[in-house]
Amino acid sequence: MQEKVPPATDRSILKRILFRASLIACGLPLLIAAALLALPSATRGQLGWPTVLTLSVTATCSVLGLYLLIEILFRFFPLSKGLKRLLESTDDGAEHPSRMTEVSKKIDTLGMITEDFRQSALELHGLIRQLATLGEVTELTSRIPDLKGLLGVVLRKALMATRATKGTILVQEEEGGGLHVLAAEGWSPNIVGPIDPADTLASKVIATGKPLLALDEEGVLAAGGANDPHRYASSSFLIMPLSTTRGTIGALCLSERVGGASFTDHDQQFLAALLAQVGFAMENARMIQQMREAMNHLEETVHRQETLLRDARRKVLHANRLSELGQLIAGVAHELNNPLTSVQGYAQLLLERDEAARDNRWLRTVFDESTRATAIVRNLLNFAHESSPGTSPADLNEVVETVVRLRRYDLRMRNIDISTDLDPSLPAVMGEPARFQQVLLNLINNSVQAMPPEGARKIRLGTTHSDQEVSIWIADTGRGIPEDIRDKVFEPFFTTRTDLAHTGLGLTISRAIIEDLGGALDILSVEGQGTRVTIRLPLVEAPEATAEVRSLLAPLPLRFDHLFALSVDDEPANAELVASILQEIGFRVEIATSGNDAKTRLLHESFDLVVCDLRMPQMDGRLLFRDLKRTRPSSIKRILFTTGDVFDPEARLFAQNNQLRLVAKPFVKEDLLAAVREVFAREPAILRHVAGRR
Repeated sequence: MQEKVPPATDRSILKRILFRASLIACGLPLLIAAALLALPSATRGQLGWPTVLTLSVTATCSVLGLYLLIEILFRFFPLSKGLKRLLESTDDGAEHPSRMTEVSKKIDTLGMITEDFRQSALELHGLIRQLATLGEVTELTSRIPDLKGLLGVVLRKALMATRATKGTILVQEEEGGGLHVLAAEGWSPNIVGPIDPADTLASKVIATGKPLLALDEEGVLAAGGANDPHRYASSSFLIMPLSTTRGTIGALCLSERVGGASFTDHDQQFLAALLAQVGFAMENARMIQQMREAMNHLEETVHRQETLLRDARRKVLHANRLSELGQLIAGVAHELNNPLTSVQGYAQLLLERDEAARDNRWLRTVFDESTRATAIVRNLLNFAHESSPGTSPADLNEVVETVVRLRRYDLRMRNIDISTDLDPSLPAVMGEPARFQQVLLNLINNSVQAMPPEGARKIRLGTTHSDQEVSIWIADTGRGIPEDIRDKVFEPFFTTRTDLAHTGLGLTISRAIIEDLGGALDILSVEGQGTRVTIRLPLVEAPEATAEVRSLLAPLPLRFDHLFALSVDDEPANAELVASILQEIGFRVEIATSGNDAKTRLLHESFDLVVCDLRMPQMDGRLLFRDLKRTRPSSIKRILFTTGDVFDPEARLFAQNNQLRLVAKPFVKEDLLAAVREVFAREPAILRHVAGRR
């Protein structure tokens, strides 16, 4: 005979079941609310495709939660009625075995529903975690300019979101080159560093640009992972391509998920969304890193050239041989122009590429100061070669105000008062504003050095004009110039300072700049009272545009899609800068880092445009041009040259004899694009061909 179950035990068990089911049903709306609360943080920023993805995932989570709630209530309703009848009966369990069987089945059903709900709740929690990860990475990528630091953060976030325990991020060093592990987690020992592409399946993903998902051991075998059981010991792994505007440059590899679970299609979709956000940030980080390297190279070059300049100064201190001085300055300027080109060019590209960077005063300062350094180097070259600079209308009042703004803070820290007295009706003069700015900065530096430690410490700048000329004057309350050395102040390398930081070239270069513009620089000084320097410039009408200039102003295509270009420079950073600028207007660009490499490619390939550096080791631009002109003249039909010394007489003669275009280093994007359009303006047929293909 069947033993009768005590009613109190049945009632206690059923009450606990009802209590747990109620807690689960009440907790589900809280999970849905949590998913909705994640929405604001995930949707910060502009409404782009990451925001659309976030909204879609959040909506899916909410619908899934609502469906599960309805399913529980639907299942629970008939069960509650049967449980109620069971609780009302205290001693008839043996008399109704069929009812007990029915209740048992419903309890089993409730258990399965509860388990399904638990799994769904875990999935919902994972979706919320991944949504939060997308939001965090979006914010972090805008604040981490370092490439390795950025990839390390991305890898850790990917591991947390997918519950993987091992991961690496590999980046291809150069096109067709080896792989370099920039970030790794979970490996012992650490595997950061270069690896052979043959040792990893990531090389296949990088080559094809397609992700690789192995769900189980069969998938691992199919992917080829069985060749190395130590590296591919996991029964499931996921490799995702890492792409930028330049194409697929690396891969994210994840393996060994917590609990031995397999990666899913959803993990693949999430990582695709995550890496899409990272690609643009990587491109910016790469350019910032290249700019930093160029700046470091610039500092090393400046230090090296300062050493050379000091040595040269000792040799020519008492000599008046300006020809030797010109050669020295030209060499120094050329060496400085190469790194200046990279610093100025990449700073400009970064400012134009990222709207947020326009408000970044550090990046703007880098660009402005590199532009100023460019003007200084160009003035040195003008002085060295005694060449006529380009001219344009210049507002001298604006030049004075700019110089005063640059020096006001520094002078205030030195307890020196600086003020202006400007002529409001001052006419414009012909000349480069940057050259006038350099002259005034040199004169202010001389005034600062002449200031006594006590007493009045004032510098005053002003402008005046007459019917024939415009004048700028600068007066100070310094010590004045002793009478016995007044005739020597314009001599090269003459200085009263004993420290080697002062070269004694400031007044020499300043007078040369003013005389190149047809003006004069006069000094009036009283020892013990101060000095007044006056710059007089003639009034000259602006020349009319020549027919050649007017032809260059004719409408030209803004893009050159489907055309091929070759960038040649022994400085890789400069070659890549030219490539980046040309790619923005549609060119497909290849890079050569030596004259011999360029010659080989031009003999066997066809390019619509060649941009080549004039001065390179072994085979320079001149030798390359002459060889190709003799062996394959069609390959250099459209070629322009860049040079760090555009005033070099030999370079100018070479360009003039061959009707070639020279672009002076450092250049900004507009300088290079103007030269490209000038080259193509000579061939209307190719312009019509370009327009027709578009």
